[in-house]
Amino acid sequence: MYWKERSALFAGDALATWPELSLGWPGLTIDQKQSLQSLRKIDDLRADVIAVGHGEPATGGQIEHLRGLIRSGRVH
Repeated sequence: MYWKERSALFAGDALATWPELSLGWPGLTIDQKQSLQSLRKIDDLRADVIAVGHGEPATGGQIEHLRGLIRSGRVH
C-alpha cells in the first residue's frame, strides 16, 4: 500500500530491516522473477518511509541501501 500524501509505503514481507536489511525472506519467495518485478515497482515509488513486515520502518540511508539491493537484481 502506498500513501502518496505522506510518501509512505507499506511493503509487508517484500522487504525487511530485521535481522538485517534484505529483500524479504527467502522461504516466502516462490517466484524470483515476479518478486523482482514487484521490488522494482516499489523502487519506482521513491517513498521516503517504507514500513516492512519485519523490523523498524526504513528511512534515509536504509532506503538507499534497499534500492541498491533491488537494482542488483538478486532477490536471494
